[in-house]
Parts: sequence; structure tokens; C-alpha cells
Amino acid sequence: MLESIRDTGSISAAARDMGMSYKRAWLLLDSTNQAFTELVVTASPGGAGGGADTRPLVLIATRLSLALAAPCSGVQPLPLF
Repeated sequence: MLESIRDTGSISAAARDMGMSYKRAWLLLDSTNQAFTELVVTASPGGAGGGADTRPLVLIATRLSLALAAPCSGVQPLPLF
């Protein structure tokens, strides 16, 4: 969803791309923003000059996540117990 927000500049459009409601997307973003000391997504009322924007932290986190996941591709997770 973060990549879709970055590409579209819209929480609503990102939610549609992901097949979820705007409310669900907003709640997920709110939880994500609260989990970090720096905002992950900033939003302002839509329309002309409004919308959403991802912060630089998102690009770093996305690239790190992809880099960490790449070597694990196709590996079955181990049971917890």
C-alpha cells in the first residue's frame, strides 16, 4: 500500500488498488505512523493540492525489506514450537 500511495499520491486510490476500504487503509496507516518516531505517510484533505505523500523513511524501509526477503524466497518458514 505504501508504494501505491507513493505512486498515486492518494490513500483512497491506494485502497482501491489493494481492494480495501478507505477506512481500513487509513487505520493501517495510522497504526503504522504510530509505530515509528517519524511519520511514514503524511496526508492532507484531498482535491487540488491535497492528498498523501510517503516520507523518505518508506523508501528505506521498503528497500531494506526487499533486500532481507530476497534470499529467503521460496523457503518454508520454520514452526514456532
